[in-house]
Amino acid sequence: MKNKLMFMGTPDFAVYALDALWKAFQDRFEFAVVTMPDKPVGRHWKLCPPPVKTFALAHGIPCHQPESLKRDCFESILHAFQPDCIVVAAFGRILPAYILEYPRYLCVNIHASLLPAYRGASPIHTAVMNGEKESGITIMKMAKGLDTGDIILQKKLPLEPHETVGSLHDKLAILGGKMIVEYVNKALHGNITLSPQEDAISSYAAKIDNQTRKIYFDRPAEQVMWHIHGLSPFPGAMCRVESDGRQLKLYECRLTSVPTKETKPGTVLLQDKQILIACQDVFLSVLSLQEQGGKRMDAFPYINGRKIANGDVLIP
Repeated sequence: MKNKLMFMGTPDFAVYALDALWKAFQDRFEFAVVTMPDKPVGRHWKLCPPPVKTFALAHGIPCHQPESLKRDCFESILHAFQPDCIVVAAFGRILPAYILEYPRYLCVNIHASLLPAYRGASPIHTAVMNGEKESGITIMKMAKGLDTGDIILQKKLPLEPHETVGSLHDKLAILGGKMIVEYVNKALHGNITLSPQEDAISSYAAKIDNQTRKIYFDRPAEQVMWHIHGLSPFPGAMCRVESDGRQLKLYECRLTSVPTKETKPGTVLLQDKQILIACQDVFLSVLSLQEQGGKRMDAFPYINGRKIANGDVLIP
């Protein structure tokens, strides 16, 4: 009789892990997927399935989308499948205790940080926004607290000099897929070691809201750059043109050695086909940006369209 693996996840990040597990264990495990309900998107509010559901249906894996994880909505699904192992990756809901305690091979989570650093909803964004030199993946036993469970596996990943949340997301998703396969193999052989987290050195990565997305140019340029990159490409760091209120999203930028001296923070300087923005210490060169309702553009075409001028001031 095959072991049974229940995978609980929703976005693209989770697909990498499900794909790795499927390739490694489809002949040895019976799979079931649990994901969030379809969501309306776009102007016409068309219902679209989560990426994990799309993968499951394409590979013939049974897929469940309960409205809730309360006993009256989900317990019958759990008992009908009787999973030996539950793997969670960016599911989108807190799991109640009766689910955490069910499988004999533990209920484990793939978390995109080096726990206990950056517990919470936005570990990848926050690591980049804070200019961290490394991030990583933690495979942890799930507990009642938010990302507080014992650590099973942990691996580090260095950040590149101009890392964005988009590029780091993909690297961590691939690493998470490799590590969850490693965990399952260890679990099957009874070779699991649990290490408690050090709560005293924990930190929290809060959900990204519109206030977090605002860009404040009165800060050091490197800090501003990491803030922009930590929100690129999604959901995008925002600012406004002071003169007319137009909203801009900035996606990528580079530090310059051009000192701002007495220039007001946020002031635009067009120089050598570049959009330079004054920060607290030096100018920041914007490589790509997007006007509200428009498309993402490189800096030079945006300048050619006369959409920005010398002396414009960008504000949060």
